[in-house]
Amino acid sequence: MDNLLQLFEEYIETNNWQLPMHKSLIAVSGGMDSMALSFIFKSLKLPFEIAHCNFKLRAEASNKDAEFVKEIAESWQIKYHIKSFDTEQVSKDSKLSIQETARSLRYEWFHQISKEQQFDYIITAHHLNDSIETVLYNFTKGCGIDGLTGIPVQNSKTIRPLLFASRDKIKEFVEHNNIPFREDSSNAETKYARNKIRHLVVPVLNALNPGFDQTAGTNLRRLNDTAIIFHEAIALKKDLFCSFENDVFKIDLGLLLKEKAVATVLYEFIKEWGFNSSQIDQILETTKGHSGKMFFSNSHMLEIARDHILVTEKKEDQGLKEILIAEIPCKINLEDSELIIEECHIENIVFTNDHNIGILNSADLVFPLKVRKWKPGDQFQPLGMNGQHQSLQDFFTHQKLARIEKEKVWILESGGEIVWVINYRISEKYKITKQTKKAVRITFES
Repeated sequence: MDNLLQLFEEYIETNNWQLPMHKSLIAVSGGMDSMALSFIFKSLKLPFEIAHCNFKLRAEASNKDAEFVKEIAESWQIKYHIKSFDTEQVSKDSKLSIQETARSLRYEWFHQISKEQQFDYIITAHHLNDSIETVLYNFTKGCGIDGLTGIPVQNSKTIRPLLFASRDKIKEFVEHNNIPFREDSSNAETKYARNKIRHLVVPVLNALNPGFDQTAGTNLRRLNDTAIIFHEAIALKKDLFCSFENDVFKIDLGLLLKEKAVATVLYEFIKEWGFNSSQIDQILETTKGHSGKMFFSNSHMLEIARDHILVTEKKEDQGLKEILIAEIPCKINLEDSELIIEECHIENIVFTNDHNIGILNSADLVFPLKVRKWKPGDQFQPLGMNGQHQSLQDFFTHQKLARIEKEKVWILESGGEIVWVINYRISEKYKITKQTKKAVRITFES
């Protein structure tokens, strides 16, 4: 059974982990898998230490697990770290399941130790069957292609060097080398979803295909390759269909709706902001002539505009209602942007189509100037309309601004009059003329 050691060395070489040259922290429960992993590191003389979490979920058995890990580490002359958690209380306080709470506590502590003591890797003993069971669980609950690729070989500093090995192979290795371990009685229970899959579902699949583990492992490698190709294709479509403008993520509806797999493509575009798959059909249905409809995740809001889907971050009202400008030059911070106001010599004025720059005749400006968010009822005299007044609501409509875009608009006011709808249009009344002697240049930088 020493071929497991050889396969292990080949696996770490394939993944270029160079474990002999790095300091590793192994998560050890005391169970068969983590004890086998620790024994492999010890046999290969790889530098490592042990970390054990006592979640206190199985009364005295949990304490005995901790004592067992301590005794083994001492007998092997391996440095160890043990920490106890009141998992049930943390679960109640956080309103997370026991399993989610334990996982969060475990990795938070591992990363803390890793940072404090400069470990290069955090290593877990997940194996092939764990990965297979994860895929079956994800498939049952609903998932995208990433949910069908199994447990990742590596997440940042966390690596899983036993993912190539089946549970049976590890068991044979443990028995052959008389490796001590403690059996977790909860592993035999079927009240947890993953245990149901392990004890009730997988045996049926093994009966259908005695080589199920090997077949599943091959399929996982193929699905991982497929996922790589899939994400490369999504990235290309994202570059083609999407853009960021003034902190708004914009998806071209015309291009998107031509996609054969439109629901999948849209989901991949917006899933990072917490929008779930159940919202996708609703969003797509709304694109059929329901401009202005809004959807929300915990952190973002999405709007169906005329030609685009718009996504932006939800921000708490920071109480920033208006800013007074008493003198220039000056710089003003506006949430995630900046307003730079400076005097400008007439002979240096260069007119461009850059809407981020407003050049105003300063003769009639009344200080202090005021910068504020627009509000319903606002009117101004847009440049190019021969002095006619227009409501900002109508102006925004003509500009085809969506609700999300309107909420980001700032205005510059002088003496109660709007002199610039920032980033869009100055007032006709404050434009530069042949008679202008003094000017102000205002630059909006986002």
